[in-house]
Amino acid sequence: MADFSDSINLLNSSIVFFDSVSSLVRELEKISKKVCVIVDEALSLLYSDFLNRLRPDCTIVLRSEESKSLEKVARVYERFIECGVDRSWYVLGIGGGVVSDITGFVASTYMRGLRFGFVPTTLLAMVDAAIGGKNGVNLGVYKNIVGTVNLPEFVYVSPEFLKTLPDDEFRNGLAEVVKAGVIGDRRIFEMLEDGNLSENLLEIVRTAVQVKVKVVSDDLHDNALRKILNFGHTVGHAIELKSGLKHGYAVSVGMVVESVVGSVLFGMDKGIAVRIANLLRALNLPVGIKLNEEDIDEVLKITLHDKKSNDEKIDLVSIREIGKASVVSVEKVKFLEVLGWVLRNQISSESTSVQV
Repeated sequence: MADFSDSINLLNSSIVFFDSVSSLVRELEKISKKVCVIVDEALSLLYSDFLNRLRPDCTIVLRSEESKSLEKVARVYERFIECGVDRSWYVLGIGGGVVSDITGFVASTYMRGLRFGFVPTTLLAMVDAAIGGKNGVNLGVYKNIVGTVNLPEFVYVSPEFLKTLPDDEFRNGLAEVVKAGVIGDRRIFEMLEDGNLSENLLEIVRTAVQVKVKVVSDDLHDNALRKILNFGHTVGHAIELKSGLKHGYAVSVGMVVESVVGSVLFGMDKGIAVRIANLLRALNLPVGIKLNEEDIDEVLKITLHDKKSNDEKIDLVSIREIGKASVVSVEKVKFLEVLGWVLRNQISSESTSVQV
């Protein structure tokens, strides 16, 4: 089992700590005299004792994904003004991916930048959303299209929070863990395949964090290598917006779809798609989705405007083997043609196997 009394350094400006909640409280006392906490509505009740121990000078409660709009973010800025927040304050985001996105965005833009850090309380946030400095909000149906790249001073990962995580939310995060294994470390994938998730959970979490830290350290601003982190997301984001599936569940379907598309477009090993789908299914994650023709047209439209698009091409992720990935730029027209065919003919919620 991994030693969680340690840390991982990201570009000498952001540190991921693995430690207890008690240690976090002690560390926060050293950071700033004034702390503003941004927290998810459900967590404000679930972790009220923890929040009271932090003694925040200002608390802002968010209501899940609906908070990720410019209109709702404006209200956070207004609350900052009401609390008298200035550049001497510290902003702390406590919660899942939505809290991380919004906290990073408002802290990066209010008064041209405040110090901030994250305490992720979901598996999804621990291994993905809170790591890497991407902060953003949605604009209509377009997810995270307005945002910044700015690293938090720290991310405090405490496995204690996972004890209170509902099963469906835990599985939601597992999709990003699988992705980390597929693109960057086959040990994660193999530990999950072996079915020893509970015994290896802490090691799996830490290794997934290492995968993302390594990629981000090599390409902070998403110019090249970092694009491998988009595996499953190009299609997954569109499915999420159209279907209302949780992020991780949509990414799960997205990984299968993009694997099949990759086998058609640039010769990815067909067995990889099957192996990925088999693992996701074993983890009780979806590998398909039922879409009518109107839904498919909408998914294609949203995907066309994906922020990974550039001129007439779009960047996709090719998995050479489990644990090794690269970025392939393909023509949008060809990609949408193949994607439409896959969604119509190869992927459905009733699928018991993946057709390639």
